[in-house]
This record gives sequence, C-alpha cells and structure tokens, in this order.
Amino acid sequence: MSYRIKSSVASGTIEAEIGPPARKTPDVIIIRLRHPEGKPMRSVTVNGQAHADFDAARETVRVVPTGEAIRIVATY
Repeated sequence: MSYRIKSSVASGTIEAEIGPPARKTPDVIIIRLRHPEGKPMRSVTVNGQAHADFDAARETVRVVPTGEAIRIVATY
C-alpha cells in the first residue's frame, strides 16, 4: 500500500492519494486526516464523489477499496 497526503490548510482542504495493496485488498481502509489547527471535517469526497462515511470527531475517513487508486479530499 502507498499513500501521499497534501495539506492545503490555507484553502481549507487536505488531500490524500492511496494506492491500495495489489495482492490482498483489505475489506476497508481507514485513514486519519488530522487538521493541524484542530478544525473538524465538514465534508469529504472520494474520487470526486460526495462521501458520507467519515467521522469528524475521530478525524477518519473509511473507504472500501476497489483495487484502483483512491483520491480523498477532506474540506474543513
């Protein structure tokens, strides 16, 4: 598995790109995207689509991998 996180705190977003494992795909991937100023997530998109499976209090996003690259954008 590989990942890259890009913080654009000034514009209110944190972006993550995840390359799920090729051999054995997990049932779910949970990623924590912590805002450096402690702001809560307001919305999340996964591969450009609105995504509701996130926990603002725990700062986590849950995604079900499909074997393709995953792009997550959290808005704060």
